[in-house]
Amino acid sequence: MCDKILSRRKFLRTLTAGTCAAAIHSALRPLGSDLVYAAPYSNHTLIHIFLSGGMDCASYLVPRGLSAYLDKRPTLGITNPLVLNSAFGLNPLMTNLHNLYQQGMVAFINKVGYPDATRSHEDSRRVYQQAMRIQGTDNRGWLGRFADIYVPRNQTFSLLSFSGSVRDLQSAYVPAVTTQGLDGYNYT
Repeated sequence: MCDKILSRRKFLRTLTAGTCAAAIHSALRPLGSDLVYAAPYSNHTLIHIFLSGGMDCASYLVPRGLSAYLDKRPTLGITNPLVLNSAFGLNPLMTNLHNLYQQGMVAFINKVGYPDATRSHEDSRRVYQQAMRIQGTDNRGWLGRFADIYVPRNQTFSLLSFSGSVRDLQSAYVPAVTTQGLDGYNYT
């Protein structure tokens, strides 16, 4: 059990620094869906933010122009989000992600789910991290399986976790680095 707690503020600061650390290098294509608020295909970094508990999607990808949002969140609702498009804004504390979005370097995928969910927090977390409904003998995570296919075997620092959890990063060939932050790293 880790004694360190990663606050949301430190998480966002670390996430911004982590964009330079390159999560996965591969040939990504936009999904072509209206659920992707995105940059056009250009470069080779995928940053996956998995928020386990506490902060839901509507706390960072804020619906705009929906009175029902503020009716349901009278004290938590965000009234002045950073504009992404006519439908959504970004939590104003996420200015670095907003800047990356404006540069065409960040995409947001909304309404992620799976059919016939069990409503079990643990089951859902496993499904999202492994992208498999049935637990079997393949313990690799969805990002790990992706990396096994697209990441060159000699590439270093391809899979990186700031939470200490690597279930979604488990790979047959590509090692994952886990850390609680960038404080101990020197970049030159």
